[in-house]
Amino acid sequence: MYTSMTLNEICSVNPTTVSLDTILSDVLEVMSSMSISSVVVVEGRRPVGIFTERDALCIVPELLDTKTTKVGSLMSSNPVVAPQHLDLFEAYHLCAQKNIRHLIVVDKEGNLFGIATDTDFMKVLGLDVFSGQEKVENIMSFNTSSLSKHATLKEAIVLMVKFNTRAIVVTEEDKPIGIITERDLVKLGRDGIDSNIPLVNVMSSSVITVQRSRSTYFAIELMREQQIRTLAVVDDHGIYQGILTEHDVVKKIENRYISILNTIIKKQADDIDRILQELDEKHVLSAVLHESLGVSLIIADPAKNVRYLNPSASKLFQQSTESIVGEQLELLFSKIGMATDDLCIALDEVQRGASYEFDFSHQIKDETR
Repeated sequence: MYTSMTLNEICSVNPTTVSLDTILSDVLEVMSSMSISSVVVVEGRRPVGIFTERDALCIVPELLDTKTTKVGSLMSSNPVVAPQHLDLFEAYHLCAQKNIRHLIVVDKEGNLFGIATDTDFMKVLGLDVFSGQEKVENIMSFNTSSLSKHATLKEAIVLMVKFNTRAIVVTEEDKPIGIITERDLVKLGRDGIDSNIPLVNVMSSSVITVQRSRSTYFAIELMREQQIRTLAVVDDHGIYQGILTEHDVVKKIENRYISILNTIIKKQADDIDRILQELDEKHVLSAVLHESLGVSLIIADPAKNVRYLNPSASKLFQQSTESIVGEQLELLFSKIGMATDDLCIALDEVQRGASYEFDFSHQIKDETR
């Protein structure tokens, strides 16, 4: 079941930062030693860029001098940022729209607060979204190629860029025997490795596999248990089929997000329709819509946001209808001096299906209401 959470509840607070002038070798050393997928580039406390494992793909094939190259020349500038109190599903929706795997989180002043990654989203939402028996084959990436152990590191990097994937699986007789990942490339870039080296010399031989027929729930648990972000997917005979990454998992969250929004919108619309129908049945609506009666009518949704008000109510608050619709009831009534205690009691009673009466007067120019 969906429960409201915000970015500041799931992001990594005080992420690792570097300045624009930090040399690449220092950045790679930090990322490698701390096993992190990114560093935020800051000026003062404000984020101006981000350098990720993905950005490290160009280091080995282009033979960059990591001792002289500054991170500012390779980072992703103008990074996507989000406020720390943004709803969790809204945050992932933003990542999906921008096709990013790292979301920088800022406070109300625009200063760096934290960072949220695919790993963070999957930890919180993964098992909830995939609590059923959806299979790995329904969300895995099929459009990835494998390489033999005799292929070069440069060939692997070319495929990673071509298929926009974070890993290439090394196979022998169509069965996985190793894997090379973006994280491996950070370490290799730090060490200044030759891009023509055979994969057998640099791959991780402890590749973890999962059968395509297994449940996604099982695969997520396996990733957590092994503390990895990529699984090689095989068929029932151990033949390589593709990969499953954290990113594949969290992409599925987008469908859940849309479903939740539709449910909320439909419920609010149904609530408002029900209220209007009840008013109409009691022959009240046709009367209170006329300002001459001096009866002010305000209709709010379950979240206590104003959805409708008649001209008399607009006059009471001395604001246009457009400026009031969408405002919180407590804030609206506090502007004309109403004690929030009475209003809160009234709202609680109404939500329980009861009624509540209390006296309140407000002076508007030459009349009192």
